Amino acid sequence: KSDATIINTNALGYAATSYDYLEKIFQIPFTLKPIDKNGREELINYLLQEDLEKVENISEKMYSKDNIDIPSDIESKIDYTTFDSKRMSVSVKEAKEKLVISIEELEYIQKLSPLFGQTPRTINRYINIYRIIKAHESIKYSKSLFNYKPIILLLGVIVGQSHYAGNFILEIKLCNPDILFKTFLKQSSLGEQDKVKLLAIAIDLANAPMSEFQLNIDLISRFSFRTLLN
Repeated sequence: KSDATIINTNALGYAATSYDYLEKIFQIPFTLKPIDKNGREELINYLLQEDLEKVENISEKMYSKDNIDIPSDIESKIDYTTFDSKRMSVSVKEAKEKLVISIEELEYIQKLSPLFGQTPRTINRYINIYRIIKAHESIKYSKSLFNYKPIILLLGVIVGQSHYAGNFILEIKLCNPDILFKTFLKQSSLGEQDKVKLLAIAIDLANAPMSEFQLNIDLISRFSFRTLLN
């Protein structure tokens, strides 16, 4: 036995295990109950409450000389004739509008939460990434009835289904953009159980062309702990 093992044996009466080291770090062990459907949906609703602001209620505060607090020694050097307050107010309004989450989006995220809602941590990660994606300058939305739904599904797979996310994302990237999602799923390398689960959760995307999923796949795939696309 090594000296360390002998010392541990003498101190504890037995050879130290990994649990003994954990006990030195975490004084009070506590196991969280598995999160259920209601728990997932309530947490998602809580995390997105501030983002559910209606567009018409967004402040249209004008950034003008009268409402910007500027030190007097600096203010005397500013040329207000070149200050476009209207343009600035529109830019701020557009940025806020882009981050607004609709009730329909919230409900669809809740609907697809079995994909990523295994723990409160993965739910928090999903919501934070979804906010970043919505605010990203390169995000694109189709004008079809599917709109944001493929984004929500793809991110759900990346955050919560790491065991097949890599192959799944790559196959979407390389597939025929004209085939339907249900056809793609049938032809994909996913296991039968995962195919059934995915189609059951996202049945309203069954007839979506794969071009809808490919629209933002390069951006969404970057929000992963592993490289999904080169």
